[in-house]
Amino acid sequence: MYHSNPSIKLEDLLSSCAGPFSNEKQAKNAWSMLKSAPLAVLTASMRNNADPLSHLDPAGAPILYLAVLNARLRVHNPNYNVLLHAASHFVHTAAWNQLQVAPEFAFYFAQGLAELALNAPSTIPMQQSALTILEPLQYLCAYMGGSRGRFTPVHPILAKFSLLAKHPKAALPCLDIDITEIETHASHLRYQDFLLYHYYGGMIYLQLKNFERALDFFTLTIAAPATVASAIQIEAHRKYILASLLLLGKVPSLPKYTAQPVSRALKNTNTPYDDFAKAYESLNITRLQTEVSKHQDLFNKHKNWGLVTQLMDSLVRRNIQKLTQTYLTLSLSDMAKSVGIDTPQEAERHVLQMIEEGQVYATINHREGGMVYFRDAPNRFDDEETVRRFEREIAEAHVIAKRVEKLDRSLALTKEYQGKVVGGERAGAAGLGGMMAAFNDDEILIDG
Repeated sequence: MYHSNPSIKLEDLLSSCAGPFSNEKQAKNAWSMLKSAPLAVLTASMRNNADPLSHLDPAGAPILYLAVLNARLRVHNPNYNVLLHAASHFVHTAAWNQLQVAPEFAFYFAQGLAELALNAPSTIPMQQSALTILEPLQYLCAYMGGSRGRFTPVHPILAKFSLLAKHPKAALPCLDIDITEIETHASHLRYQDFLLYHYYGGMIYLQLKNFERALDFFTLTIAAPATVASAIQIEAHRKYILASLLLLGKVPSLPKYTAQPVSRALKNTNTPYDDFAKAYESLNITRLQTEVSKHQDLFNKHKNWGLVTQLMDSLVRRNIQKLTQTYLTLSLSDMAKSVGIDTPQEAERHVLQMIEEGQVYATINHREGGMVYFRDAPNRFDDEETVRRFEREIAEAHVIAKRVEKLDRSLALTKEYQGKVVGGERAGAAGLGGMMAAFNDDEILIDG
């Protein structure tokens, strides 16, 4: 993080880098001085043994405050409560516009918060420590461009800790905005960051039952350019299969631009999931139960058992929906026999849930021995809310199209692009993924 300059003292930093700065050059000089300061200086106390954070003002000296805070986040056995308070104080009072000359400091802050939460005192549960850093991470993501569709190194950190905190909605302000550009000044962006962000995002949308959005995120993870399959892509494919079944009742083919090494690896490693999908698509509950029993240990190991049990219920509902295409009325006992469940009471439970969720339109008459009367859906998609939704989606698509057009023009003007066009070179997908043949399972297998 820092390039050590042993001649710098803490008092020099406090006097030279506190600001206010009259121009950008002065701010950059302060940033350069702080980057070259040794960690021991930035973590030192003042002459009266006071903590400089208690004397600095994030509104007037945000660069200096953040540099000192980042250094303290890196020390062994940091003061957990003091640093959490300082982080909260910073995000609520800092003059964020002054930090534009020091984009790395924002990333180091996010990284330091993550380390602080992961190494919290043993008396603090992981969920609680993750929850305490979500607000600062949200501020950072918005500041670095997340609210404008710019991908930054903070994105995957926010998504991960939203999952660990069991507060998935915390990441939605960033997740709900499609990535349309990359933070070009963020030298710490890695290929894994893109994979992890979209993998975590898919998991968050799964928890929130937004299966369509989850499928989009898992697809982006799997189809990312690569020369070798990543463990992240393999795990994303497992959830891609399960999310596809929940949303569509079948597994669509992967995009044609999926890298061949990735496609081959997925076929070789995820056969149990393919077998499970084929059983589900057959609508045969007995066949599905056989596959579940055969691979239950594996599904538990991959922490996908919750999704598998959802799909068991989902198959029953799909079979009930299929009955609506054949029958106008049907008894609960006959329905139970047709879909392969044990009792009319269980059939009634499924029908009532489906009615509540708008999956089927029906009434149950108990006076006639539990007869179910199916009827057509009332929504013909011509109501005001549907029209507004279509208009909103068209407007969003128009904005994205404009961004892509602008990006296309800017790329066409770059020397690299023009050189490749003149030289007849074609940019390939290889090169990005070779660095990532394996990954720490603890980082991607988070309980949902």
